Amino acid sequence: MEIAIARCQVIRLKKQSGLFVLRQLIIRHVLILVIMMFGILISRIGCHYLNHQKNNKMLEELFTEQRTEEWYAQRLGKFTASRFGDLMTNSRKKDEVLGATAVSYIYEKAAELLTGERKEIFGAALDWGTENEPICKAYFQETTGLTIEEMPFVSINDYSGASPDGFIGVLWTRGDSGIECIQGTAKLTIASADVLTLNTTPIEIVAAPGAGYATKEYGELIEIKCPYNTSNHLKTAFEGYIDPKYMWQMQGQMLATGASVCRFVSFDPRIKDERFKLIEIRVEQDLEMQEQLRERLEFANDYLSNLINQK
Repeated sequence: MEIAIARCQVIRLKKQSGLFVLRQLIIRHVLILVIMMFGILISRIGCHYLNHQKNNKMLEELFTEQRTEEWYAQRLGKFTASRFGDLMTNSRKKDEVLGATAVSYIYEKAAELLTGERKEIFGAALDWGTENEPICKAYFQETTGLTIEEMPFVSINDYSGASPDGFIGVLWTRGDSGIECIQGTAKLTIASADVLTLNTTPIEIVAAPGAGYATKEYGELIEIKCPYNTSNHLKTAFEGYIDPKYMWQMQGQMLATGASVCRFVSFDPRIKDERFKLIEIRVEQDLEMQEQLRERLEFANDYLSNLINQK
């Protein structure tokens, strides 16, 4: 009887020992699994941080703040979108292409190249526009819920470019691992070199020299005007009128960035009636105008080169 009891106790101890070992093994494996998961989490956080730092560095490289010395230096001696309307004026003489305004603008660029100095422009209207542009952006974002991203000087070619007032949507660039979102919020998967999927919708991307990539469906520029004379603003509000020089400016901006739409915004904070304070007109790309502009830019650059390279 005592022998049987002793055997039962031995069996019980063996079972308890086995359970103990099993419990220890389970705890050990759980701890290993937790450590592995923690390591993966730390790794992902680190990658996210590095990508964030990389994107910030990329933005700093691509985006030069407007109206800074570096921005002015990038534009020096180049034809810029704000003056494309001047460059598109035609001569009244049959044997001449450029109008007097266009020739005068080319001479300004020649002066910049030969002196290394830019022409200072002053005036009440210019000061008014500069002061009220940030107010307009804030008002636009508040009333529409959209975010206006800053834009740099974007080259069209070696002798021309544009500086849009802003960009609404998503901006992309090609990174080491493919196409990367550097501005805006989106879920991105790469389908091919020229097509990506944004929030499950396949979209085409368009090259934007010097700035990265804009998307046709998800990228719209914005051009802001704050007229010094309220009557000019109301002409846009009541008639939908846009000065032709602004049309050339926006087509130039779309040519530079690859965007297919530019939102023309006219803003006058002095107007009390909210219906007419901010007017927005969507302007679509005009390929015919852009081709005319491209040809005129090439012609103007040849004209400029002949001026400064003559013996």
